[in-house]
Amino acid sequence: MSENKDTPVMFAREHTLKIREMLTQAGAKPLCPRCNEELTVSGPVSAGEAIGPVFHVVCGPCRRHAAIRDVPGDHVVLNPDDA
Repeated sequence: MSENKDTPVMFAREHTLKIREMLTQAGAKPLCPRCNEELTVSGPVSAGEAIGPVFHVVCGPCRRHAAIRDVPGDHVVLNPDDA
């Protein structure tokens, strides 16, 4: 089955863990673990006290995305359009 180019696909678990690690490094701009392009990061959005803030991360070239939590908000470098 081929992937539809109009439908984003979730990052694999190992990629999501790498992205979370990049987001925890203060001031670092996260790069896609698949293609090494800069990721678009937006948020945080509140997911309630039990979960905490969640960031939405997208790689345009790979058409992958992820919802990342457990990241200190003051560490994340948001894209200029979202700041």
